[in-house]
Amino acid sequence: MNFFQSVYRSLFDIVWLRGQKPETKKAWIYVIFFMLVVSIIQFLPLLWGFPRFFQSARNFVEREVPEFRAELKGGLFTVYDVEQPFIKTYSDDESGKEFIFVLDTVTTTPLNIQDYLPNEDAFGILITRTNAMIYDVNTGDTRIQQWKTIPNQNFTRTDLMEIVRKFTGALSYIIAPTLILLVFFVWTIAKLAYLAFLTLIVRAISAIGKREWKYNEIFVVGLFALTLPTLFQVIMRFMYAPIPFVYTLLLLGYLIAVVFMNQKEEKVISPPVAPPQA
Repeated sequence: MNFFQSVYRSLFDIVWLRGQKPETKKAWIYVIFFMLVVSIIQFLPLLWGFPRFFQSARNFVEREVPEFRAELKGGLFTVYDVEQPFIKTYSDDESGKEFIFVLDTVTTTPLNIQDYLPNEDAFGILITRTNAMIYDVNTGDTRIQQWKTIPNQNFTRTDLMEIVRKFTGALSYIIAPTLILLVFFVWTIAKLAYLAFLTLIVRAISAIGKREWKYNEIFVVGLFALTLPTLFQVIMRFMYAPIPFVYTLLLLGYLIAVVFMNQKEEKVISPPVAPPQA
């Protein structure tokens, strides 16, 4: 099977897709290889980004983090030996954006990371006695981690340094491939499960429209047809512009188009008949 040719034809060639319904083995090989390639492309920056990130994290901890003792007990986080609120501002030389780190485990009233951001283009992390709050300027989302969901523990700056040192060795080169394989496995299972669900819908629609398509035939075609919506989904993710339900609409519409396209009659060309010999 020519993989790249199959990718190309899966994007727009409905006639070709109709012809793939008996190609069960070919379809399974294609979708597994396709999902693996897309997973690698999506997370390829991790392969060289992780070692660099952990080395930067180690340098940051050694240079910027003061001596401290921290205790998490009963859902409350307390940091000792550090004057609070502890606020640090860092600038990213590449993007020019600012990163704000705020530590305040003393204040008992609710705090919000937005109150500490100097402008709309700044990232931020706020650590309080009850939660950690992270603001992502790319998506505009604020994620909150409650301390009450984490077991009780104690740690110091020395413990933090030991953790960082472990990740700056060979482990940093193992994490990225492991994550890529994990994402590939989970993402592929999710895609296949959702395809199985959409196939039920298309099968019902085809039965109403009196189209002679079996469930397994629609599913096999769907293994190729998910190429377009998957690539579109990935592109939108890279652009930080996800469109709700676009994957569902594209895949469902594509499968319905395949099922209901008028099948053209094939012209049978007979081989030339040899003239009778004298």
